[in-house]
Amino acid sequence: MMHCCAIIRSFSWEQVRQCLPWPILLAALVCLHTPAFAHDGTADPSTPDSDNSADAVTIFDHPSTTRWWVSGQLNFIGQGHGSFPAEYSGPNSLKNTPEFEVSDLMTLYTGYEVKPNLQVVLDIEQAGGHGISDALGLAGFTNLDVVRNPDLSKVPYLARAIIRYTIPLGGAETENDRGWLDLDGEVFGRRIEFIAGKFSLADFFDLNDVGSDSHLQFMNWCDDQNGAWDYAANTRG
Repeated sequence: MMHCCAIIRSFSWEQVRQCLPWPILLAALVCLHTPAFAHDGTADPSTPDSDNSADAVTIFDHPSTTRWWVSGQLNFIGQGHGSFPAEYSGPNSLKNTPEFEVSDLMTLYTGYEVKPNLQVVLDIEQAGGHGISDALGLAGFTNLDVVRNPDLSKVPYLARAIIRYTIPLGGAETENDRGWLDLDGEVFGRRIEFIAGKFSLADFFDLNDVGSDSHLQFMNWCDDQNGAWDYAANTRG
């Protein structure tokens, strides 16, 4: 019987500083403390933040009146298990000896509304650490953040570069949940959206409210996505 658990650990500032690239760290700290500005470039302290700010699982509020979006996320997952009997063990099996591994995923999300109905999104990411048994030996692996190829470096890479153009076709305008992937605060009921660039299909399809993001919900690959998506030989696709 394999025992696997997620362990919440406390990290000191020095540990975070050593594993987080300075460009991402400085950009996240500076931008998150920058005052919000309205579309005309002037400060508007009377404008309230998004109505969802009270319910948002963020450290800092994200204003709904700015043309830009900047946020960051650090995800550390620790997993381990004790020893267990195994009739057979090979190079791709889950190790039956005790082990504990920590993965880290750090992302800087940026976006800018060039003009109404036209926006760009650019995300920089770094993945590091390891999963138990180098992410082998389990059909539905327990940590979605693990990079399956242990030989990949921890050099930051371009995770997303997206251009989104919307053609409104009419209908009533409705409030839209503004976020790192879509900067529009309001959208028309009928519209055509063109999305081009580098992104993952899982950003837009097969989403659900209870299990589609390892940063907030379940960590198993088959819970957040589906078994067929598990391994397509495209680790950072």
